[in-house]
Amino acid sequence: QIDFERRKAEGFPPALYPSFVSTPEATPEQQVERDKYWKENIEYFQREHNSRWYDPILDKDWKKAKYGVGKGLRTPMAKQCIKYTFEDGSIVYAKTNLKGEVSEPPATIKFRTNKVEVIKN
Repeated sequence: QIDFERRKAEGFPPALYPSFVSTPEATPEQQVERDKYWKENIEYFQREHNSRWYDPILDKDWKKAKYGVGKGLRTPMAKQCIKYTFEDGSIVYAKTNLKGEVSEPPATIKFRTNKVEVIKN
């Protein structure tokens, strides 16, 4: 259940490597929810080998930030993929929610952000 909630928070990111191992969810209800997400929100882009998705457990010191466009961020950048690139070359991806909110590294860490263009299916 905890792993399902973690992966759900990450937007059910695709596997890092192709696999033929069956990995059913813990309950039929969770599988239905996951399948619904994938059918409605399949996105494709090439990730770097050294990259990973935001993990609320690993990145517990990250705080919510809001991304948007226009004066005062009036229009939220909802359901966008943000790429965080750090000085050491590591890369973390995160997705904004419907309000344009996303977890962001602390200001004490130097990083760059980029919006990632994805191909929607």
